[in-house]
Amino acid sequence: MKTQSSNIPREAILSKAFQERRRSDVFKWDVYPIDEQCVLRLVFESWKETCRHGLRLAVEGSLMVNGHVSSSIEIWADTAPREVRIAVLDSTGRLSVYNLWDAGQGKQSQSHTSGMLIEPLPKGRRYRCNDIGLVTSFDDLVFRIEVA
Repeated sequence: MKTQSSNIPREAILSKAFQERRRSDVFKWDVYPIDEQCVLRLVFESWKETCRHGLRLAVEGSLMVNGHVSSSIEIWADTAPREVRIAVLDSTGRLSVYNLWDAGQGKQSQSHTSGMLIEPLPKGRRYRCNDIGLVTSFDDLVFRIEVA
């Protein structure tokens, strides 16, 4: 896990590459409404082993994971437990979420064709991610975030 800080957009950002192909369901960046203080449960469901896959979470405020406190954190599927508890210590009620990958050239994210399909769940959301490419089944990384 690596921590860093950044600003949070106020609303989700759609993928322009997929919009150009008449898809309005692919998000480059999600903004998930949460309580100002809560506990979240991140569950890695599956990921391709073609490269490393992970995600970045951030709030305007602070998160705590495994005793580390920061406004943002990167969590990689290959080095984290399958389930991770995340305490939102304080926030403005918005959790920033997007996928990351590393194919041996260093961390990458937000490429022109990267994106996520988002499925609402009773206690959260499931994310089906694509790292790069327009021909995809959105299964490079699948994870869910739920309110614990």
